[in-house]
Amino acid sequence: MLAKEDAESKLLALKVISQLGKKDLLEDLKPIISDRESSQLHRIQAIRSTEGIARRHPSLVRENLITDL
Repeated sequence: MLAKEDAESKLLALKVISQLGKKDLLEDLKPIISDRESSQLHRIQAIRSTEGIARRHPSLVRENLITDL
């Protein structure tokens, strides 16, 4: 669903990712967060989605995102 062009579907997918907290999904979030051409709303939601992952895997989020920013 993240690859869809439909803004609402993408936003919904990002919210679902936030609730799942699966570490595998971090790789899907990284390009959205770092793409300055992406919608600001999508970037913010992608960042918020990392919170769910960070609750379960804090060091993984730190290693992958904070070092890239």
